[in-house]
Amino acid sequence: MPDLLQTISPFSIPVMDCEDTFAWKSVENGTLTIKHAYSFITNLVPQGEWSQFPWDIDTGPAHSMIVWRLLHNRLPTDDNLAVCNLQLPFTINKLEDCIKILKDSWNPQALAMIKASFAHTISQIWQTRNLLRFENKSIHWKSCISTITARVKLTGNLTTKKANDSMTCFAMLKAFGIEIHPRRQLRYTEILWCPPPIGWVKCNIDGVASGSPMLTACGGIFRDDKADHLFSFSAFLSGGTPVFSEFMAAILAIEKAKELNWNKLWIETDLPPTCLQRKYYIAAAKDRTLDQQPTPAQSASAN
Repeated sequence: MPDLLQTISPFSIPVMDCEDTFAWKSVENGTLTIKHAYSFITNLVPQGEWSQFPWDIDTGPAHSMIVWRLLHNRLPTDDNLAVCNLQLPFTINKLEDCIKILKDSWNPQALAMIKASFAHTISQIWQTRNLLRFENKSIHWKSCISTITARVKLTGNLTTKKANDSMTCFAMLKAFGIEIHPRRQLRYTEILWCPPPIGWVKCNIDGVASGSPMLTACGGIFRDDKADHLFSFSAFLSGGTPVFSEFMAAILAIEKAKELNWNKLWIETDLPPTCLQRKYYIAAAKDRTLDQQPTPAQSASAN
């Protein structure tokens, strides 16, 4: 009795007279829907490691369906038609051992080829068996291998997936005669730094901008004709554009060269020629001039 009292004590009996209804314990409001029923059933079914293996965009759906039915032991073989719960001659565990190879570090193109080879091999075996069983046509094993190789080669060449620099994947893809799909390379620009003429000073400048609104900064480094470091600077410019920061770096470099009595100055920047427009230079110089003007308080103190 104490155990029964403990069990029923959390439940409250309604005061009003109403009909009893069924409540689904897995849902907060107790209402059972098709979505909740499907989720409950699928959670009870264990998902194998191979559950997502058969389906691949590079493999035909017909071949993928044969692999899926084989993994679920749903192919219409004599054993399955006679006794539904009879296992196939080869067990699913052995197939899972074969599929474990997919967990290795293959590049995307090689992985697509491996998946295609599994699907096309099983599909070809099944089709050959059906031809022999129902049409009494025997296909030579060399013909089967040629068909599988041709299908795998076609899949590997048509896929949009890319390869990497793995030599193992390269050798495997070339064994099937598949064209390598290299990854899209970034654009590289070769830049060679040359020292200035004798007696000159070269200043390499750069400007950066980030954020919205943009925060800009610039900097530069001075070197002589022997490539020795002479001086470097950096400055935070607050607002502006990337082009504005480049021109401000040029202005600061000219001011610093004048301050250090370097009369022969060579300024070098990575700014594209299309951006070297007069209006940007005028805007940068104007802002620089306004920044250098004294404030009314400074003028009063000077007087």
